[in-house]
Amino acid sequence: MIMEDPEWELVDPDFGGQLPPRSRLVNLAPIGLGTAQVESLGSYFMRLADTHSLKPTSLAWEVVFPERSDNSWACEDGWKHPYFNGIGLPTQEWVSRLERLTKVDGINSLTLGFLRGRVSTLGLVSKNNRWCPTCFKEDAEQGIPYGRLLWTLNTVTCCLKHQTKLIGNCNCDKKSAWTNETAKPLSNICGNCSRDLGRTQIQQPKPANSDEMRRAELVADLLLGGSTLAEQTPDRDIADFLEHSIRFHFDGKASRLGQRLDISKSTLHGWIHRRHFPSFTQIIAIAESHGCSIANVLCGRSDVVNLNVLSKRVARTKMRFANSRRILDWDAIDKALNEYLHVELPPTLVEVAKQLGISRYMLRRNRPSICRAISAKWIEWSITMANHRAHALESEVRKAAQSLMEQGVNPTRRKILKIASPLNPITRVTPRIAAIFMEICMKSKRNGNAADPNAATVSPN
Repeated sequence: MIMEDPEWELVDPDFGGQLPPRSRLVNLAPIGLGTAQVESLGSYFMRLADTHSLKPTSLAWEVVFPERSDNSWACEDGWKHPYFNGIGLPTQEWVSRLERLTKVDGINSLTLGFLRGRVSTLGLVSKNNRWCPTCFKEDAEQGIPYGRLLWTLNTVTCCLKHQTKLIGNCNCDKKSAWTNETAKPLSNICGNCSRDLGRTQIQQPKPANSDEMRRAELVADLLLGGSTLAEQTPDRDIADFLEHSIRFHFDGKASRLGQRLDISKSTLHGWIHRRHFPSFTQIIAIAESHGCSIANVLCGRSDVVNLNVLSKRVARTKMRFANSRRILDWDAIDKALNEYLHVELPPTLVEVAKQLGISRYMLRRNRPSICRAISAKWIEWSITMANHRAHALESEVRKAAQSLMEQGVNPTRRKILKIASPLNPITRVTPRIAAIFMEICMKSKRNGNAADPNAATVSPN
């Protein structure tokens, strides 16, 4: 257990005043503050533990969380995972404790805390560690290797500096990996095989394409102004941006913007009415489609939309839908509809639309009169067939009752259904059939099972 030193009031006679407050941990400065290549919180914590010649787990248990709370996110090895640099409550607790122990300002800039309350946490941070081996190699030659916050974002898949894709696998066998206990747990050291990820040529990085570079540039610009974004009050947000864009650039039609972003209109209305936040990938798509930065989208600055980029993409979208539009031969469709009116077995309007390969809503909208005629003819035919079936069922019931009474058996409902003709089974007892059952039973009781069921008058109900 690392004991906390007592506090002493120190005065420097040469300085002529009291010394600045002492910190319990080393006042270690983060790397890359104020730049797009800012260090991540996980990399900073591992370097802080290495400075004290401690394992990060020991530093977390003994110093950062000495009370040994029941919160597993506080005591376990969360610093190993990329979500440690996210926007959740555990990350905020780690930041506040490290700032108090090190007396270093700006540790919150090593996380994505400035995005809290602005974006959804779904898909924000990558599940696996990723790195650029060339960056690690250059850092080792020039100074200290460290992990970038930019690499932890799930949307960023390439290194902006070297224009190559990030690597997320050391290609070492995790089952048979030999773990060196003396190896330092740093961001540039593999946790399984203890190899230097910068000096060891694991695999040749692949070049990144233009889309990956454009997304990385947008995210890097956001990290560059992350501290400024965190200080601003969210008086305007992404809902204001989308509402202004729909009103002034899409003629007030949310469906057009939804088609542009490849989302449903209900999802778009959920963002506008602030029922839920869009994911970080969707926010990047909004920024790309409007030709502005991610910070402008998050802060609702809709006056900076690049109208030239927007008009070109809208025109391209319209052209794509115009080219894919079907041209219908309405003369042939009218001829086919008239033929359906004169067939002996009339089909439903759904079957007609399916055979013609057209939506029934389009048929009703363009040919309402003939569609009503087809539906009316099918309804008339279905009523006629229902009456025929009802008469056939009545005949079957009366024949079954007559057969039972000739045998001297009381014609109950169950017995009648049991001996009904299998060619025309009674699958559903309608009110009309039930009335016949009741009439037959009453006649049978009055006449002593000798009544003729054909002589009975069927109730019209």
